Amino acid sequence: MSQQPPPHGLDSVLAQFQPNPQSAYDLLAQQAVHVARVLQQHARSLQTPQERRQQLELDRMIQNPHDKATLIEWTDQAFRSRIPQRIADQLIHILDVQGVPRFFSPIDRTLLKGFQSFGSYLPGVAVPLVKDKMQQETANVVLPAEREPLTEHLVQRKQEGVRMNVNFLGEALLDEQEARRRLKAYLQALQYPEIEVISVKISTIFSQISSLARRHTLSVLSDRLEHLYRNAAHMRYTRADGQDVPKFVYLDMEEYRDLSLTAEAFMQTLERPGLDAVRAGIALQAYIPESLATQQRINKWARHRVAKGGAPVTIRLVKGANMEMERVEASLKGWPQAPPSTNG
Repeated sequence: MSQQPPPHGLDSVLAQFQPNPQSAYDLLAQQAVHVARVLQQHARSLQTPQERRQQLELDRMIQNPHDKATLIEWTDQAFRSRIPQRIADQLIHILDVQGVPRFFSPIDRTLLKGFQSFGSYLPGVAVPLVKDKMQQETANVVLPAEREPLTEHLVQRKQEGVRMNVNFLGEALLDEQEARRRLKAYLQALQYPEIEVISVKISTIFSQISSLARRHTLSVLSDRLEHLYRNAAHMRYTRADGQDVPKFVYLDMEEYRDLSLTAEAFMQTLERPGLDAVRAGIALQAYIPESLATQQRINKWARHRVAKGGAPVTIRLVKGANMEMERVEASLKGWPQAPPSTNG
């Protein structure tokens, strides 16, 4: 596949747009579809052979729910222990019960069948090989957080003209000591000259979030977010084109239950004295029906903020990585589904 020239700005992309008068969609919707198609085509043209192979495997996995369940069991169950023999036994048990996933390539399936037959005899050798293989398969998605490899990756992407948003893995915390460690890690990351943007979640900076103790929760979250925003505003990043900009913090959306708290903490914090010129962003999950009303509320607040001389904010609309978790949690507790059903 030959590489297509990259799109240079929205105007140049829309210059290629031809409206369809027979379409059921209005002009704005047609333009949005056209822009999405151009970006997708360009993204596909930049894929390496390894990335295309991984994409095919992922497509096959999505089309087979049985294989998807097997992979989830692997990642959720098999590597909880640090003892190679126990890991090998669990992996082999899952393979015996579920079978070798069919979305893997023929070579990988052969290797897994070999592990299924002989992995328990040399777990100290076989298990590290399986771990290395899994790390290789996810290396272009999940990066090591250690300074040297992370810096190397970010520098390379900058040279390619790609801007990066660093999102540290890790969800809800259990105690305040860990929350303070996570906040310290975010502040340290902002000091790295190679990092321009980071994403944080409210559950990673405060372990005792409560919808009932709403006022207290918002007070603590706002204090810690203010600390992040002020540090980001004083740190500088030089983009590939030479532009010098302050660093940027996105507030990521998580579970449905945290939608209101996250949006409120975002706006309340940025209304504090001295933060009117701070640029910041928030992510909203598209699968949550209430996200539209939340976006409209933030839009109204942001327009008022800019009208008073403040800085604009950014809203990033994402598909929603927590959708499967929301469905599982709701089914276990007998709650109505937050995401819209496929039948509705």
